[in-house]
Formats: sequence, structure tokens, C-alpha cells
Amino acid sequence: MISKLFVNIILIIFSMFFTLVISEGFISLFKNYNEHTSVSYQFIKPLHSKLFKQESNKIYSSNTLNDKQEIENIISYLKEDNVGIGYSPYEELWSDKVRTTYTDKDGCLKQKGDLNKVGGYLKSTLFYNFRPMTFWYDGDKILSNQSSSFIDKYGLNKITHSSNSLGERTTLPEIKSEQKVLIIGDSVALGLMLNDDETLSSILQSQNTNYQYINLGISNATSFDNLCTLKISIERYANEIQEIVYIVSDNDFEKYDNFINAEELTKELNKIYLNSKINKFKLVYVPYIYNISPEITRKNSVSDYSFDDYPNHYTQELILKNQSKLFGWNYFNFSDLINQNKSVDHSNFEGLKYYMDDIHLSKKGIYLLANAIKNEN
Repeated sequence: MISKLFVNIILIIFSMFFTLVISEGFISLFKNYNEHTSVSYQFIKPLHSKLFKQESNKIYSSNTLNDKQEIENIISYLKEDNVGIGYSPYEELWSDKVRTTYTDKDGCLKQKGDLNKVGGYLKSTLFYNFRPMTFWYDGDKILSNQSSSFIDKYGLNKITHSSNSLGERTTLPEIKSEQKVLIIGDSVALGLMLNDDETLSSILQSQNTNYQYINLGISNATSFDNLCTLKISIERYANEIQEIVYIVSDNDFEKYDNFINAEELTKELNKIYLNSKINKFKLVYVPYIYNISPEITRKNSVSDYSFDDYPNHYTQELILKNQSKLFGWNYFNFSDLINQNKSVDHSNFEGLKYYMDDIHLSKKGIYLLANAIKNEN
């Protein structure tokens, strides 16, 4: 009797195990296998989180923002102080007063003139992976104790972001020259999350004082917006422009209302290049981090703000490269620059040091790009 019961128990355990294995097999046919697609993982994870939630939070330091309630408790103060919190679901904290941009009568996005913003990241585990929340406020603003204490506790990498009366990002050192180089693109060209003296235009300016480098980058700009800005700037600096450095980011391939594909963009740029009789044109493609280190950054996440399925843009990038060759431009793919400068240990994390977040280049990334551009002169 006992032996029969024992055999039945073994059979039940075996059948359960067999069912689990078969289930895992079916799932692996439809998904790239990892722990998040595992049946056993999905079963155990919620239980583990409930049992060990208190202990797991101990890995974070006391000055890391883990609880969104802390933000929500002071939203009224942040609004009153016009403090913006970027990369978050709090749209009420991203008003027109906080924004660094506006849309003109022709539908072109422009950067505001005479900006004097203080910005930085928040040390936080909330929301987007590889995209920490940011804070922004006017540099001459005296913040309330609540807002000030919040930023002092969680703020990281505080920077100054300023512009001249034309809405051009400040380039340092300030040089006046009749030989000008235009740096144009979205927030990568702008140097968002970098100090005024750390942007691409400023690093190139510090390396060459014979030319005046002008930063025409605009946060969230599309190809349509960049062409608007470029045409205006070419009229403004007629007969003084020696070179254009145009930066394309992955967001240029996202189909907004005013979307311009890679082939149309390069053809339009070539018209401007030829009509303006500019000596040099350099086209730079800077991918998001998801296309630099996909094996690290494309992980499935429990977060509602994961980018594990972010698209690659190999086809569009190939068009940029081929068109540049056709038109006689210098072309740079930032991922190629990273591969050329890999350290001897070939770490999987190699590409991350060149980025501030999932989009914007770090100081090390800016120097890498600046040196490549300089060496092509």
C-alpha cells in the first residue's frame, strides 16, 4: 500500500515537471528565451517580490528616489516654482514656462532665446530604463524649501543650459569669427544634459579658435525642424559658413506628422550644400543606446516604460551612408567610433560610458565624436 502511494506521488511529480518543461518549450518557440518568459519565473516572481520587497529596497542608498509618492507629495510646490520633471508621467510639471522650446508660425520647433536654465538628473529607480528623470528650472529662480530640498537630495550632475537672443545654445569660449561652422540636429547636437562648456560645439571651439562654432541643436527637433533652422541660419550667416556638421538621431526615423525619410532628407541637405557653396559637410549618425548595446539594454522589464522592443534603423542608416558617399560628404556612424576605440578587455558594457542616458552623449562620448570630426579636417 505504501509503495503504491509512493509510486503515485512520483508519477504526479514527474507529470508536473514534464508539463512545465513542455510549457517552457512552447514559450521559447515564440519568444527569445530569458528568465522573464519562463513559466516558473512568472509564477515565483510575484511571490518573491511580496516576501522580500522590504529587503530588496535595501540595495538602494537613502538618497535614491524609489517612491513616486515623494514627487506627488510636492507637485504643488514644483508647479509653483516652475520646476520641470522630465522623463516622467507628470505632464503638469512640463508647462510652456518650463520648456526650452516653442513652435513658430510656420510649425517649426525653435529654442527660446536668452535661456538661463539649471538642469540635471534625479537619482531614481522609477519609470524609464536607462532614462533617468530630469529636473529643470530658471537659474535666477529662488526655489521653495520643498523643491530645493528635493533637488538637493536627489539631484545629480547639475548643469547650466543657456542661449543667446537668437535661441542658439551658448558655445564656450565665446569666439567671433567670419569663418563659421554650424552644428545642427536635435538634443544630441544641442548637448542636452551637458554644461554649456561641454557640448560638441564648445569642445570643437576650444580645439580651434580660428572658426566660430555655432550650436543650432534643438531638443526634440525632427528633420523637418532642423531643415527650418538650417535654412534660416544660412541666410543669417551668408558667405561666412565654412562647414556644416549635421547630426541624425534615431528619433529622426520615427514617423511624426512632419516625417521626412532618410533619402528625402539627404537630397534636401545636398541642395542646401550646393546652393550655399559650403566647403565641407559632415553627416553624423548617433543611435540610441538600444542600438549600441542591445544585449544589455533590450531586456524585458516589469516597468511600463521599457524599451526592450525598440526598433533598429539599419536600412535608414545605410541610406545615410550611401548618400553621403554619393554627395562627397564625410560620414560618421557613432557606433563605428565606439568599436574602433574599444578597450582591450572588450567589456559588454563598453558602449555605455559614451552615453549620459539612452539618448545623449556623455563628456567621453562628446570628446570621441569631436576628435573624429577634427581629424577629418
